[in-house]
Amino acid sequence: MTRRMETTWADKLGYAVDRAVGLVSPSWGMSRMAARTGMRSYRAAQNDRRGRGRGYGGDQSADFHDEYDRERLRSECRDAVRNDGFVKGMIRLGANNVLGHQEDPTGFQVRPKTPDEEWNQMATARLNDWARRECDVYGHQTLRDMAATVYKEWKVAGEALPLMLSKSPVSGKLQQVDAERLVQPYGHTDEVPGEVRFGIQHARVSGRPMRYWIAPYSDRGYRVRTNDGQWVHRMDMMHIFRKRRASQTRGVSELAPVLDDLEMMNQYSEAELMGAHVAACAGIWVPSDYGSDNDFTTSHPDDDGDDSGYEHNQMEPGMIYRGSRTEGEPKVINPKKPPAQYGDFFEAQARICMFALGIPLEMFSWGATSYSTARSAMLQAYRTFRRDQMFLVEHFFRPVYRWKISQFIKHGDLRPPRTEDGERADAWAHSWIIPGWEWINPLDEVRAAKMAVENGLSSWRDEVALKGKRIEDVVAENADTLEKVDGLAEKHGLEDGDKIIDREAYRRSLSV
Repeated sequence: MTRRMETTWADKLGYAVDRAVGLVSPSWGMSRMAARTGMRSYRAAQNDRRGRGRGYGGDQSADFHDEYDRERLRSECRDAVRNDGFVKGMIRLGANNVLGHQEDPTGFQVRPKTPDEEWNQMATARLNDWARRECDVYGHQTLRDMAATVYKEWKVAGEALPLMLSKSPVSGKLQQVDAERLVQPYGHTDEVPGEVRFGIQHARVSGRPMRYWIAPYSDRGYRVRTNDGQWVHRMDMMHIFRKRRASQTRGVSELAPVLDDLEMMNQYSEAELMGAHVAACAGIWVPSDYGSDNDFTTSHPDDDGDDSGYEHNQMEPGMIYRGSRTEGEPKVINPKKPPAQYGDFFEAQARICMFALGIPLEMFSWGATSYSTARSAMLQAYRTFRRDQMFLVEHFFRPVYRWKISQFIKHGDLRPPRTEDGERADAWAHSWIIPGWEWINPLDEVRAAKMAVENGLSSWRDEVALKGKRIEDVVAENADTLEKVDGLAEKHGLEDGDKIIDREAYRRSLSV
């Protein structure tokens, strides 16, 4: 199909002026036409052999491109996680770095920021207790586990659908819903106002999502019953996905662009490993009066002690191929092992696949990488993880906190916070301390942090926050340690308590 460029009235007027100028002065007319052509001669926009087929359909909405591929891509991405250890490792590596290794049941540490300090402590304790024992409607996961599931679903399926249940008897609990259950409610669209697209009812004017159609699985869970289900209000649904375009309605997996690369890498790896397996078998061809072209035997005795062997059609160590005597002398079957470039190809493909998730290959294999290269790669990975952490805070943790604190106050589990004047404070004021990472070179990085603080380029609060901790907790722990050390020194009659710990260093930490 030939691509035609639409001509506007401004273009027609410009061409008319060019022709008129050309009648007076051909050289001026050619200059104007050359300039006009140069303005439109982007190589990427040319319809030549190199650019053929590129960019077609780009003027359509995001849903136009995703509609027919979304379900299949989701299925293939789930299959890759189930059967490909490399893909599963990438997703698990991302989840471990984003959620961290802290023991908090919430995953990230919540920090209420009302002027009522007593209320802040009560709210934190109540939320942690709910996150540990009461958050999951199934009773299987803590809030941290649910956040990890949200992250993995977001990366693999393209979107995550946690429900905030508000009806008895499961009021106040969260429920994870698979993306496959958000479907178009055929036969039910006439009963709701607005446009229903891909299972989501949108407001007619603004296009904002209003309700979601959640369908159940069949009795045996083999498929989703699209005609059965119920509408879920947007206030009870957290539809978590990252938009690529403003018109996008549903999410698409971040693994989708590299599925072909993953398949190519797996097929090549399987072929080379099979070659190595065949080479390790070290098969031998020997002449035989009764041999044929497809007579394979082994030298292993059977159960009766007979050393004649048995027929088979698989490559095994010590395999013997019996052929005709007219075919020559015995020969060793020794296929070539994987070539030397196998490792380079696998590494290059792995780097491409990991680049889609913003994870450097150095997190899997250091190899001959220098320290500076590894540090640079890790810093870029930390930026990706930090971006994902902030995305989870804004789209999962913050809505859950506001929802639960409102419920606690409504049902009397928490009193409203108060200011010093006795006025009601904002109960939603809070922040999240997101997990940090261990230092790559602790000694140098501690020195750098100390110099940054001493020169006014940073603060101890910021440096401690980079480690996923609160400055108040660090100071309190140091004070408690110093108190215990002084008590032990007095108990055991030690004149110098520095034999137990550097008390001066701890006292300096308390002045932060």
